[in-house]
Amino acid sequence: MSASDHPPTQSEERRVKAIAVSRGIGIGPAVFLPESSLHSEHRKISAKAIETEIDRLRFGVDRSRANLDELVGTGTFPQNGSITGIFDTHLLILDSFAVKVEDRIRANYINVEWAIDTVLREAFERHGVGTPAHLREKQLDLKDVAAGILGELRSADRIQYPKGSVIIAGEIRPSTVVEFSHTAPAAIVALRGGWTSHSSILARELEIPMVTGADLSFVDVGDLVVVAGYTGEIVVRPDARTLLDIHGKKESEKLRVANLWQSGNATPETSQVVIRVNLESSLAYDAARHLGVRGIGLYRSESLIPRPGKLPSEDEQHAAYSRIAASVGEAGINIRTFDIGPENIEESAGFERNPALGLRAIRLSLVDPAILTAQLSAILRANERGNISVVIPMVSGITEIRRFRELLVNSAQALLLDGYSVNMPRVGAMIEVPSAVLTAAEIAAEVDFICLGTNDLVQYLLAVDRDNASVADWYQTLHPAVLRAIEYVVAAGRGAGIPVTACGEMAGSPFYIPLLVGLGIRDLSMSAGSVKAAQQLIGGIGISGSEAIAHAALKGKTASEIDSALRRLYSEHWPSLFPDGFLDELH
Repeated sequence: MSASDHPPTQSEERRVKAIAVSRGIGIGPAVFLPESSLHSEHRKISAKAIETEIDRLRFGVDRSRANLDELVGTGTFPQNGSITGIFDTHLLILDSFAVKVEDRIRANYINVEWAIDTVLREAFERHGVGTPAHLREKQLDLKDVAAGILGELRSADRIQYPKGSVIIAGEIRPSTVVEFSHTAPAAIVALRGGWTSHSSILARELEIPMVTGADLSFVDVGDLVVVAGYTGEIVVRPDARTLLDIHGKKESEKLRVANLWQSGNATPETSQVVIRVNLESSLAYDAARHLGVRGIGLYRSESLIPRPGKLPSEDEQHAAYSRIAASVGEAGINIRTFDIGPENIEESAGFERNPALGLRAIRLSLVDPAILTAQLSAILRANERGNISVVIPMVSGITEIRRFRELLVNSAQALLLDGYSVNMPRVGAMIEVPSAVLTAAEIAAEVDFICLGTNDLVQYLLAVDRDNASVADWYQTLHPAVLRAIEYVVAAGRGAGIPVTACGEMAGSPFYIPLLVGLGIRDLSMSAGSVKAAQQLIGGIGISGSEAIAHAALKGKTASEIDSALRRLYSEHWPSLFPDGFLDELH
């Protein structure tokens, strides 16, 4: 973060660097979201009062369920599968959470609020320091569900903020993002959270600019704040010159987006690059189909896990995979097997000191093969159309692939003995750790396709937690090592005659898409909201132009050199394809 040597006066402009998680430019007065408190009055109750408390609990749960049903049904967001998928998860959490709260009321003779507090505290105490990012997200979902129940019990009025405000919070829950969307906030700034958090996903889907990792405690309520969701920069109390510049960029961006949506998609260039989506529901794919996407490039199967210790059964998985396979048809779907750690298997599992390097993903599946066997059986049963492929997460070498294939064959043979007909799925490897990059040629000879997980690839290559704001400057997507790794993996895929699909933020970012195409990627998987811009970029820059961009990038010796080279090329040759202001920092 930038900081002045002396406290700024009310009229002084001040700039802060944050992590961009949802693109766009927002300008508005600062308002602060109070830190939510889930703690309430703690009361002991008599045996006779237990049923009264249970009735209160059920009232709060029923009201919360009705609110969630409205969000996932035909009400507020009928066509947005990413949003409804998140609140589908909240519905699953709600039922199991309510059972635990009721158990605490009956066992401890305590009121509903105290029981909710107890269940939450127990859930959080099981995972302290070292809690992995995906589990922290589950905890935030749990807090959101608890807050919904307490809110109904308290019948508290919802906080109302003026339209066009910049919401500043320490942490913002998914339901709060949706709630604020109705008053059209200019932007959201959160101290905690990352690109993959549910709140960030919702902000992107709702087209609300959002940044995280910024401490704006020095800001006063009502201060004018500019949030650049493209670069992550925040300008507090901007001067007249900055405001004039920003307003011009916003108007230019509106015009560019309007022209983009009026233009056609089909060009010789776009036909050479396959664009897929990363989705977790059939509803979401049905909504994305009209964009011209060709299947689901990455289905994160762990999205089916409602809470730690509650893995979906084989039949539950079969039903979910069958629904989405029927939806995508011949375009196909790549199902990544569970990318989880021990905490997802057993609630009481102790936390790992360094979970990113611990027992997770394919490692856990091979240590506890019963979990993977059930998942593979569900996938095989759902693969009636032959349009399902499986992706092995966190592969480090060919030994894991061979052991995976043995389990796949064993599962298929067991199903054949039970009278099922079996279509064997294509098998792919997720390349995201350095050892997999260095043995990419050997891996490519063992699989049918490769998925390049760019988020984790950068994280593991550079040893930087991508959601840790304190080391954000070291998370360099354009580091020369990252580009060389991508080039090496693409060459391995080409040598084996198999496709390489790029997933992660790089695959959906306008800044990186031409570079990936230039490096030889011909298969991109991204969020539905990125598809239209990707088609426009690929069609406008073309394969040859993208190759020139990659050639220039590979000459760079530092991430900043490469960044500057890309900005210069984009600005000189294709400025109209990018949002105004996207190619330069706010100056």
